[in-house]
Amino acid sequence: MAGLADFFAKLLSPSPSTPVQSISVKDAFDMQKSQRALIVDVRTPQEHRETGIPKGALALPLQDSQFGQKLEAATKGKHDRAVVLICRSGQRAGMAAKKAAAAGFENLSVVRGGVPGPGGWVQLGLPVDEA
Repeated sequence: MAGLADFFAKLLSPSPSTPVQSISVKDAFDMQKSQRALIVDVRTPQEHRETGIPKGALALPLQDSQFGQKLEAATKGKHDRAVVLICRSGQRAGMAAKKAAAAGFENLSVVRGGVPGPGGWVQLGLPVDEA
């Protein structure tokens, strides 16, 4: 079990100075409403079309070669803005957190549960936009 714990600790710690929170889908929704957090859906365009994206989220695939620049534009350069990264399971969101931290972002969260799947954004009946 320690191996799995170490894996997630490394996944969610993009750099020693940028801690990343692991939050629930409900917490992500609440942050978006109360703190005006930017939700970033890092799944592929095909996945976006299949399930939609969280309402008001930025669809920015992890593999986009301009990930950092597009995130910078979406936040208007505010590196302290809350950025919530979501995918299908949390793995790609964790990798996206590393990219965001490398681009200078400081207030990062990764969603457990993701968009589709058990306990995910769609299953909880939270609002989605079509991709």
